[in-house]
Parts: sequence; C-alpha cells; structure tokens
Amino acid sequence: MQTLGHADRNIDKELAALIANLSQMGEKILAQLSIVEEAIRGAKPEQIEQAKKLDKAINALEMQIEEEVMLFFSRHQPLLIELRFVTFSIKLVLILERMGDLAKNTVRRLNKLGENIRPEIANELQEMTLANKDQLKRSLQMLSSFNAEMTKALTKRDDTIDAHYKKVKKLLNAELDQFPTRARALNQLKQIATNLERSGDFTTDITRILYFIHTGDRLSK
Repeated sequence: MQTLGHADRNIDKELAALIANLSQMGEKILAQLSIVEEAIRGAKPEQIEQAKKLDKAINALEMQIEEEVMLFFSRHQPLLIELRFVTFSIKLVLILERMGDLAKNTVRRLNKLGENIRPEIANELQEMTLANKDQLKRSLQMLSSFNAEMTKALTKRDDTIDAHYKKVKKLLNAELDQFPTRARALNQLKQIATNLERSGDFTTDITRILYFIHTGDRLSK
C-alpha cells in the first residue's frame, strides 16, 4: 500500500513496517515453495528441518504483525484506506500462516513417499508449484505498488493451477486403478496436489483482499 504522506510521519513509518513484515512472511513462504520444488525432484530429510525453521519464522512474524496492528489502533485514527489495510492485515496474516503450514506439510509428505515420482506426475506438480510462486510474488508486489488491472488479472491465474490439479488427479486415479497396491503412496501424492491447489486459492484470496483495501470494491468470483 502506498503511504499517503501524513503530517504525522509515524503513521507512514508504521504502515511501511507492517508492509515490510507482511512481505517477509510472503518471502519465507516462497522459500518453502522452493523446498517443495526440490523435494518433488528428490526428497531429502534435511528439507523437513528447513521447512520447519521457515515455518517458525512465519509464526513469529504473525505474532509481531498482530501486535503492530493493535498498537497502530491505539496510537492513531487512520483514514479509510488505512483502516481497511490495517484491519485486513490480520486476515492476510492468517492466510499467509496457513500457506506456510501447507508448504511445510507438503515437504513432509514428499519425504514420506520413499520413492521417486513418475515424471509425468512430477512435471504437473512442479508446474503447480511454479505457478503458486509466481502468483504469490506478484501478489506481494501489490502490497507496495498496487495496480487494479494487474490484480484483476492475477485472480484468473488460479485457473492454471486448477487445470494442473485436475490433470494430476486424473493421472493418479488411472494409476490407482492399475496398481491398487500403491494406494498409500498415490493418496500421499493426491494430498500433495491438494495442498498446492489450496495454496493457489489462498493467493487468490490475498489478491482479492488487496483489491478491496485499495478500491473499497469487491472483485466478483
């Protein structure tokens, strides 16, 4: 959110700090998604610890942002756009925290597989992960440099993730029919794909919230 140049510079300073911390949360989720990318290519035990460490940092930022929001309201009487931003920051934090949990869970599940993923399925999961990263990066840019048309376009990017998700489910169902004894591993892969699909939904939610903060209007679904 672009700050508005208040006479009280403390307002702009506190809003900038809030934006920076939200961006930090997003960057750590992007780092988790990079670990997911690596784990799809080849799972390693150390990836779980890396994802858990990032998750702890995300949770710490969540608590810090909540405290900053409470202090902001106690100190200032914000304008309407600032009121929307600070109020909805709590919702953004909850979404980002959930995305971090999903990424950590995905790394765990990839390590539990104990086998290589068939290339056709791995490619679809990689495409889902890359689309998630791209969508989240662009959404984070909207925190400090809002663009209404770009935000509208971003909400449609989730269709790409959904298309890959449908293809993964089709491939996994076909494999389950052919190899029913592999049900456990295939169900793990289904959950991994579901996590990535949900993460895409959350990023779209972030984009819709940012649109509302800046315009006061809600994007139709």
